[in-house]
Amino acid sequence: MPLEDWAPNPRDLSGEEALRELAVRYFTGHGPATLHDFGWWAGLTITEAKKAVAAADGVLFSETIGGTAYWSGGEKRGDGPEMPGIALLAGYDEYLLGYKDRSAMLKPEHAPKVVPGGNGVYAPMLVVGGEIAGIWRRSIGKQGVELAVHPFENSGVTEERVAGAARRYGEFLGLPLTRIEIRTE
Repeated sequence: MPLEDWAPNPRDLSGEEALRELAVRYFTGHGPATLHDFGWWAGLTITEAKKAVAAADGVLFSETIGGTAYWSGGEKRGDGPEMPGIALLAGYDEYLLGYKDRSAMLKPEHAPKVVPGGNGVYAPMLVVGGEIAGIWRRSIGKQGVELAVHPFENSGVTEERVAGAARRYGEFLGLPLTRIEIRTE
């Protein structure tokens, strides 16, 4: 399909307008994130990242946590809804890959479990309360899909707590969920 058919009304943006748009989209989808996260993700220098954020003044907001400025777009979160309790993410999900500094969502001692051998192959991730708390595997059989969940620590992950996310995954595949197994280390 030609680009003109897929994107029929392209906008012609100047360099500064394009940087602004990129910053707004990144921080709205990934925030809170740092300038270094944005620059790393977009392949920009820190000077360019700062320029992009400055161009988005009034659209992005920042908050300082532990002496570091984190930027976000959209509505300020404040006391808004909490993150979903448990999610099952694919190995190459932006939740982990969209940041240069991943320490807010993955403890450094668990990183080798998500990327065994440091070879760039990421395992599917179990997220509990916003933190990557384990990995999981699937097996597809004649009856449906089975999941084996491996929490990193005794985090209270039970079959009952994982069931909702597991059912959603089965529905995504169009298969019934036939089994969930929690495997502690």
